[in-house]
Amino acid sequence: MNMRDKHFSPSGFTQIDGIQSEIAVQVVPEDVSEMITFFNISGAMIYLDEEGKQVFYEDVFTKIEMCRKHYESVGLGADYIEQFIR
Repeated sequence: MNMRDKHFSPSGFTQIDGIQSEIAVQVVPEDVSEMITFFNISGAMIYLDEEGKQVFYEDVFTKIEMCRKHYESVGLGADYIEQFIR
């Protein structure tokens, strides 16, 4: 497993080209109050703690459930997501 630390700046754009099962660590400076990250991935995102143990994961199914809850909370109905799924 390769581990690469990427340091981000407030107005910077960094592209990380990764391979399956590679770990990319994002390090955001403490003086940066907010960071927006766009991931274009296929597969699952597995979150690890500092000891390398899994603490959370996201995949297509958890994302669909997240969208269902959001659409329900804003009054569109939980099944609003269905139009985006083939």
